[in-house]
This record gives sequence, structure tokens and C-alpha cells, in this order.
Amino acid sequence: MKKSSSGNSAAAISPAETLSLARASFQKQVNWRRHLHQHPELSNEEFDTTDFLRKEGSKLGLSFLPVNPRTGLLGEIEGKYPGPTIAIRTDIDALPV
Repeated sequence: MKKSSSGNSAAAISPAETLSLARASFQKQVNWRRHLHQHPELSNEEFDTTDFLRKEGSKLGLSFLPVNPRTGLLGEIEGKYPGPTIAIRTDIDALPV
């Protein structure tokens, strides 16, 4: 166990473990990207995209908080130990080009 800057114990993951996890999920992520690019939706119309992301995230054990409008997600991953909070934001709409 590694001590965090706040003094709490937190499980450490080595760079080799991180690389191994990334390699193991690479093809799944490529498949997701291909699916999303083959099914683009314009801003505020991303109903199928939101449903797809919720389904795939749920398979990974993510929980989602309710949001309004329904064309977006707010996922939550709770760690085992107290520590910093990280937010990741991304756009899911396509551009009409």
C-alpha cells in the first residue's frame, strides 16, 4: 500500500499493471469508437449514443446519476479509500459535415 499525500492508504498500481490493463481493453475501446463513429448524432439528439454508453458503462460496473436532459451521462466511480476527486468530461455529439 502506498500512502497518499493526505496520509490515507491507497492501493498503488504499477506502470506495468496500468499498461497491461490498457492493452487488455484496447480492442474493446476501438470497437466502441467505431460504433460511435458509425452512428453519429447531433447535439441534443444523442439518445442512442447515451443509451450505448450507459449500457457499456454498466457492464464495467459504473453507476450513473440522473441528469436532465437525457442526452448525456454522469457516471460515478467510488474508490475504496478517501482521496482526491477526478472529473472527466467529453462531448458525445457529432458535427454535420
